Amino acid sequence: MKKLTLFMTIPLCLMANTQIVKEIDAALNQLQIESAKKVSKNLRVKYDPFFISPVHKQTKMAVKRYHEVRKTISHRPVLTMILNRSAFIDGRWVKEKERIADYRVMKINKDSVVLKRKNKMITLKLPIDRHLLVTKEER
Repeated sequence: MKKLTLFMTIPLCLMANTQIVKEIDAALNQLQIESAKKVSKNLRVKYDPFFISPVHKQTKMAVKRYHEVRKTISHRPVLTMILNRSAFIDGRWVKEKERIADYRVMKINKDSVVLKRKNKMITLKLPIDRHLLVTKEER
């Protein structure tokens, strides 16, 4: 009879121990979760590269709008020189009937270029600078 009770007592103790161990584990896990929540509430991250603040979004949109407006504002092309039937406008050589920016080159004269955009015609004239190409002997 003693052997039988001994064999029954050991599994009961083991079962009781596993139940107690499970309860202790659950209680420890709960404590760890609660303490992690408390720490995360008090923890402040100074910089998070993946977080976009509302202020950053607003400035990004303002910059984007500014660049869109800047793109729509077109400047008047600048004529630098004329050589034969070609003109050097905004750093590019163009001939008649070619396009530069939004303009089409209609006519190249001796000292001016006529450009057309939609129904508007503009004339670019060479700058009046007599000393642009001067040799040493002329001075």
